[in-house]
Amino acid sequence: MDQAKSARIARDSVKDTDSTLKIFKIAEEDVLSLPNINTTGAEKKFASFENDVVKGIVVEANSTKAKPIVVKVNNTEVVLADLANTVLSENDVVEVVVTAEDETKTTTYKITVKKEVVKDTDSTLKIFKIAEEDVLSLPNINTTGAEKKFASFENDVVKGIVVEANSTKAKPIVVKVNNTEVVLADLANTVLSENDVVEVVVTAEDETKTTTYKITVVKNN
Repeated sequence: MDQAKSARIARDSVKDTDSTLKIFKIAEEDVLSLPNINTTGAEKKFASFENDVVKGIVVEANSTKAKPIVVKVNNTEVVLADLANTVLSENDVVEVVVTAEDETKTTTYKITVKKEVVKDTDSTLKIFKIAEEDVLSLPNINTTGAEKKFASFENDVVKGIVVEANSTKAKPIVVKVNNTEVVLADLANTVLSENDVVEVVVTAEDETKTTTYKITVVKNN
């Protein structure tokens, strides 16, 4: 036997050790690059699971010599021929196991499909009243600030602040009078004096947006 033939036989007898994936897609979206997918597991978020929109799993090993890939959904093995029509539901767990040709190495990929929670961005007020009078529609109230005129401030007639956010998901509203925060439960009994400044801050659920309303109560001379 010549050396070339011996080398070829030796090379052919060495089995491949690659147990990685080249392609891993769910509903046509790549998931292979997600952090921790082949260690502790990853999450993939979808906007909706209605009408079977999260459908189809595609897997392909890097090595053509790897053993047949094993795919499980919630610990139940899925026949490879059925992957294209596999419909996933919220919180389903997909596990893919790749075994190298030499069978000494396996790599497990794990992913949980989740519904994307879109947080509300509304930071506006629906109601803003002082002493039962609407002030929300006053010009510049949520920009440079507005003024509200009252005929008198005697006998605690300018009493009570009412605020309500447009979104029920907004963070708790912060109300300040002359830069001092007022507990929301005390707003109904809050008495205002001439030239008091009321500031109301609304923060959206996603915390990326805030709107500040500012009004000074003055006497109508």
